[in-house]
Amino acid sequence: MLSRDSWSKKVLEHRRGRRRSDRRGRRRFLWAWAGLAVATVLIALTTHCSRVQVLNTLTQPRTDLAWPEGPGPARVKFLASVRSPDDLFVRTNWMGLGDFFGGKADRSFGVPFDVHMDKDELLLVTDPGKGCVHFIDLAQRRYVPVSDIGQRSLQQPIGVTTDDKGMVYVSDSMLGNVFVFDRQGQFIRPLTTSGTLKRPAGLAFCTETGLLYVADVSAHQVKMVRPDGTLVRAIGGRGAGPGQLNYPTHVWVDDQGILYVTSSLNFAICIFDSEGNFLFSFGKEGDTPGYFSRPKGVATDRTGHIYVVDAIFDNFQIFNNRGALLLTVGQSGSAEGEFWLPAGIFIDSRNRLFVADQQNHRIEVFQCVEEGTR
Repeated sequence: MLSRDSWSKKVLEHRRGRRRSDRRGRRRFLWAWAGLAVATVLIALTTHCSRVQVLNTLTQPRTDLAWPEGPGPARVKFLASVRSPDDLFVRTNWMGLGDFFGGKADRSFGVPFDVHMDKDELLLVTDPGKGCVHFIDLAQRRYVPVSDIGQRSLQQPIGVTTDDKGMVYVSDSMLGNVFVFDRQGQFIRPLTTSGTLKRPAGLAFCTETGLLYVADVSAHQVKMVRPDGTLVRAIGGRGAGPGQLNYPTHVWVDDQGILYVTSSLNFAICIFDSEGNFLFSFGKEGDTPGYFSRPKGVATDRTGHIYVVDAIFDNFQIFNNRGALLLTVGQSGSAEGEFWLPAGIFIDSRNRLFVADQQNHRIEVFQCVEEGTR
């Protein structure tokens, strides 16, 4: 029979054993939860990495949506509708984890107005609806919305382009200036001094002259500006005569340095040489193909064909290099290949065509098909 001391010792040892067992159990429980957390993070990272590596939406044309319709060869094929960087499988740094733990951020386009793709796959979209420019770096798989310009913010970003050194230029029609950023979206400086520009809109850079061309809507001119902000020349002036402009909104410079200007209320496209000398124009007001009702963005492809967006027709029209109509693409609507108040247009070095579809809140992407290719 156990004495009282022996019994007390047995009880004490039993309690100590239970406490050790409880501590071991708690440790196992915590390790199990830690392992589950690590596994969850790894799954999120794996999912994130697998998604950002897929960038095929801008390289595989749709075979069932092409223009012209019919059995003949296609000249334009549909590629993609892009409503946000997510449609391109792009995330902001570790955004996959941020979305997992904090909820998905809204990265959708508001009212995209202009679009530009540089040679290194930096896609730029001006968005006056959100007061920002979307910087979407497809090569680096990086996205950032940019609005800060020093102590202020962009108010109505309209035009966007890049120069041969990788600088990004953004016009703000409300602030009356063009602002310079680096490729990462860091603000550098305003381009011009106060009063040089009235209401800047469309932008284009000419590698041949090293000049930036700015459509100054209220001045009815296109201003040729050096990257340091020095005004070199202003071309145009209000009127309907040769070389005159009436509310110019968009500009484009081709590989030969030829300048194309949308003279919106003359319902015409005006063409100048690289020094700003008038060459010719084409276009009249009308409501049938080949005419213009509200011309917006203008661009050219590698064959010299001229593409003009019309916000009232909800399409873009393709002309030869003398202004004769070749093809119309699109109609009013919200399905793929349709538009609602389209504005800016851009054609990159791979003959991909980007259209800012404002009221559908997206960028529509097409592939221009050259003759002899399918």
